[in-house]
Amino acid sequence: SLGLRPLDTGNLKTAHWLEGAGLLLLGQAQRQKNFSLSIKFLG
Repeated sequence: SLGLRPLDTGNLKTAHWLEGAGLLLLGQAQRQKNFSLSIKFLG
């Protein structure tokens, strides 16, 4: 488990985009030792 929590993103188009972006970010984090990421949810 990665410790991630589900989040309602609205429509499926947005959820699909966020899933792809998440995979890219996880790939970058795996390759680099000093990789940090923060996400701020507005609303």
